[in-house]
Amino acid sequence: MNGLNEIRHPVFSVIYEKKDITKDLTPHAVTVSFTDYLDGQSDEVTIVLEDVDQRWLNAWYPKKGDRLTVQIGYQGDALLSCGQFEIDEIEVTFSPSIVTIKGLATGIKKDVRTKNGVAYENTSLAAIAQRIAARHSLSLVGAIRHIQIDRVTQFKERDVAFLKRIAKEYGYVFKITNSKLVFSEVDALHAANVVTTYKRTDITSGTLRDKVHMIYGRVSARYHDHKTKKVITYDVQSHGADDASADTLKISSRSSSSGMSEVKAKAALKHANVEQTTGTIKVMGNVKLVAGCKVALTECGHLNGEYIIDSAHHQLSRDSGYITEIEIKRVGKSSTTNQGLSVYDVKANQIVVVGTSPVSSKKRSG
Repeated sequence: MNGLNEIRHPVFSVIYEKKDITKDLTPHAVTVSFTDYLDGQSDEVTIVLEDVDQRWLNAWYPKKGDRLTVQIGYQGDALLSCGQFEIDEIEVTFSPSIVTIKGLATGIKKDVRTKNGVAYENTSLAAIAQRIAARHSLSLVGAIRHIQIDRVTQFKERDVAFLKRIAKEYGYVFKITNSKLVFSEVDALHAANVVTTYKRTDITSGTLRDKVHMIYGRVSARYHDHKTKKVITYDVQSHGADDASADTLKISSRSSSSGMSEVKAKAALKHANVEQTTGTIKVMGNVKLVAGCKVALTECGHLNGEYIIDSAHHQLSRDSGYITEIEIKRVGKSSTTNQGLSVYDVKANQIVVVGTSPVSSKKRSG
């Protein structure tokens, strides 16, 4: 364009209960924002509207529980599909009159938060995830290695909290969105390609933090071998944090096999050390920036490197246009486990394995 930067126009789309209301919203919209989380929280959408003639207080007043489907991005480009949300909260302020509509990703129902007591025996992480997904009419999607679990007890825990606990122990994260239970392996996320690279001058504002406390050079794991009745101890060296301290992370495992205990040990070490270099940066709106993806930072000296996105907040506003703010954590080298990988998806309303990977023959390190 003759050396001039092309002006890109931010746009959004909102479907309300299967009806496209984008044109009705646009003249009144102050901000439309979407927050995408990697793990542990429900995705959120917030729409702030001017209500000078009080139509949103009366004829257009939304109902809690109604569904919104939201997209944001730039005119002429593929939009970011934020997903489907249930209206969870409506806030009204006066002088000027403003209505704020907040929605949570669909699939987080009350029964998912109900506390249960269940003992799982001779099972696997994938089987437990399938069982919990089926209990709440969710579809299991993602990739889960074959991780044998002899016994684990859910004692007065909510299904989501229990599943999050054991997923974390074995190096996984998950989220519930669009009535799907989506599993991701942390190692696979860390090993993925970078979606974009930012120079320091590309960053509108931000903060990066580098710490040493609670960063470990190795993990010392203990597990009880139920066959020999002995307690086995072994070490795993860190390869993730560049400046990992000499401190040792000590954990005890109930796993009855060295293989599963090693998986848990490596997951614990990675979870601790990914907190070494973290931060928040704000950049020009980018639909590629979603939770679980990776970005690279350059021209930041010792803080250069690849970072995984822990959460992404996309906001369109009248004043500032389209801005994306991401919370990030620097990732190091990824280790691989030797369990076969099964990929789950939904076909004909049935959860099926749609792919597998061979069991690695490489010798475990540590």
